[in-house]
Amino acid sequence: MQSPLSRLCEVLKLVKSSAESYRDQLQRNEAVTRAVLVDPVLMALGWDLANPGMVEVEKPAGASGRFDYFLNGEAPVVVEAKKLGEPLENHFMQIVSYAFSQGVAVSSVFLTDGMKWLHYTNLSQTNREPAHIINLALCDEMELARAAAYFVEMLDAALIAPTPQKVEDKIDELERKFNELERYIRAMGLIIPLLVEPVLPPTEEKWLIIGDKWDAMKKKPSRLRLPNGQILDVRSWKEVLMESNASMVLVERP
Repeated sequence: MQSPLSRLCEVLKLVKSSAESYRDQLQRNEAVTRAVLVDPVLMALGWDLANPGMVEVEKPAGASGRFDYFLNGEAPVVVEAKKLGEPLENHFMQIVSYAFSQGVAVSSVFLTDGMKWLHYTNLSQTNREPAHIINLALCDEMELARAAAYFVEMLDAALIAPTPQKVEDKIDELERKFNELERYIRAMGLIIPLLVEPVLPPTEEKWLIIGDKWDAMKKKPSRLRLPNGQILDVRSWKEVLMESNASMVLVERP
């Protein structure tokens, strides 16, 4: 059975191979770099990139900036990606301004081109030294294992992401809120308007019984309803007489 750490090692090997195979495209396009080199690593670490509750992709930061990946948790982590081969140090001030734009400073930021990962844990305008540097392009198999271990320690979703709330807890919470709302409505004497109009009972009968409530002196009815529920169109008085002789027949009110 393959362990999570060994699976991540395999992903890092694949990422390293992809960087060599698609170098030209990756060096020209940041979006391609993210899809080919960065996304696989984050997904291998348990981050669901399609779940905005876990990962906010392109999260607004400041007046005009955006975080490439904002990993939600009690201590959020930011991953900022650039195209392969981009000088990462040139973007240091950008990530500092982004990290402090949320009101609460982000304490952990990764700046990467897919191969080189700079990890900053004590961001400030004067402290430009990353706490850790990983260069996958220079890693042999043993060093890839060490890199994988570091990623698990610092980026694993199980350690950072909030624990999903159980369904039962959500139901209990909704029930408590409903009960509180109901008590408030009663205390305030409020009336909740109906969202749909009520269905009112008919004010008069649509069908009348021949020989009882229906006056034969009136004009010929247009339809008959038989005891079995069948409704017939009436073309002549003969049909009315034939059916009424057979059984009790209702006529539609003119």
